[in-house]
Amino acid sequence: MLFCPEPGVEKGHVTLEAWFDKYPEVKTRWEQEVLIPNEAPSITFVPSELRAKPGESVRATVTAVDPDGHKVTLSKISGPGSFRTVTGQGSVSGTYTWTAPKRYSYWGSWQLVGFRAEDEGGGSGLAYLLIHVLQPPRAYGGSAWVPRGGSTTTTLYVDDPDSSSHTFAFSPSKGITVRVVGKDDIPDYYGEYYAHLYRVEVSVDPCLCDGTYPVPFTVTDPDRDPRGVHADRAAFMFLSLG
Repeated sequence: MLFCPEPGVEKGHVTLEAWFDKYPEVKTRWEQEVLIPNEAPSITFVPSELRAKPGESVRATVTAVDPDGHKVTLSKISGPGSFRTVTGQGSVSGTYTWTAPKRYSYWGSWQLVGFRAEDEGGGSGLAYLLIHVLQPPRAYGGSAWVPRGGSTTTTLYVDDPDSSSHTFAFSPSKGITVRVVGKDDIPDYYGEYYAHLYRVEVSVDPCLCDGTYPVPFTVTDPDRDPRGVHADRAAFMFLSLG
């Protein structure tokens, strides 16, 4: 027996009769409730993932589609940001918005925002929107002693949870040369490489006067973000003696 429900019907009843050819007056009759399979609605995001810098506002279009064409309700169930619950027939869409705090913790570089879509037949679907909060690098200077006319190495520390590739721009005084000669990445307890140690060589001209000299520098993090770069400024000090 094939039961074909009408569109929009979640369940129905069918009546069956059976009898023997020899005794057609003896019939057996019963009713059976038939439950129609209900497919859960699905949720999609455009774009599929968000990136935000601290203090930046982002948005995404959230869409729920019910394959059976039932009335569906789409709502946000967890995570930061704003989304107004929407209900419609077959499919619905809404706009999710969020502004990342200007002062953002390095330990919260990722956010998950949960959404639920429920249809009138009791089916439901869940999906999560991933937000990557792009962190700027944090640069820390050091100090060194350099003999006049000689060179030495010092270490500059960069804290960055997003990228391990950085570009340095040094602004030393005349008679001082600075260049990066090596790098070490230090994993944390979870195996993530947030700390980056750059070995820097400092060379001093023989004619440079004795004294303490600051070397300002800028460290830039491309952050794999087409909208721009992140940068931080710091300085290290060194003492030059004849």
